[in-house]
Amino acid sequence: MFDTYIHINELKKAGFNEEQAAVIIKSLLDSRETDISHLATKEQVAKLEVSTNTQFAKIEGDIASLRSEMKAMVLETQASILKWMICTMIAFTGIILSGMKLLELI
Repeated sequence: MFDTYIHINELKKAGFNEEQAAVIIKSLLDSRETDISHLATKEQVAKLEVSTNTQFAKIEGDIASLRSEMKAMVLETQASILKWMICTMIAFTGIILSGMKLLELI
């Protein structure tokens, strides 16, 4: 049993006035009545930390894999665009030369 009278008197002897001592003791009693059953234990927090770190490592691996795939896709796209540009330039050169031949400019 917590004897509030004794503790208030001890606080008063330590330099607190009656009101301050009463507030301190009331706060202490209120904190003892707080339901802490919903708080996690150290073991639960440690398990959660391990699980979270494992998940982050997997996500980092997935991101690295996706980054590699994206780089490969970009390179393929660049090669395809370059191929089409060269083909288009050759075709236009042929068209221009044919037009000049028809107009007898060459």
